[in-house]
Amino acid sequence: MSKTTAQNAIEKRKHRRVLVVRPIKSHNKSSKTAKDQDFGVHLMNISLSGAQIYSNQVMEIGDEINLELPSLGSTPSVFYGGKVIWIHKNPVKSMGRFAYGVRFEEMTAEKTRFLELNFYLEDGNRDYRG
Repeated sequence: MSKTTAQNAIEKRKHRRVLVVRPIKSHNKSSKTAKDQDFGVHLMNISLSGAQIYSNQVMEIGDEINLELPSLGSTPSVFYGGKVIWIHKNPVKSMGRFAYGVRFEEMTAEKTRFLELNFYLEDGNRDYRG
């Protein structure tokens, strides 16, 4: 991919992504086997519309996944449901053989606010007073 094409793809993103490298828990239902599985993944980056994760778990485009995202404070973790929308072989195999793009589904105002507060995704143009 040329530098111009890569830059255009970044500029078309609806939401800013934040680099976050940390292990989290996940749960998925494979579209191929219809089998539920719990497994760990590495969260690599996140935005208000999705995340990139690394995992050894084999998934396919369209698979449903729930990511358990931790809170910075004392509030409990929140589960974000989404679908796998792209897959790449991962060059950093120590964190998982595959890189997955996950698009969040059924976002609520509360879930958006949780991401803004806990992953520094707050939009400086928004006013949250009363």
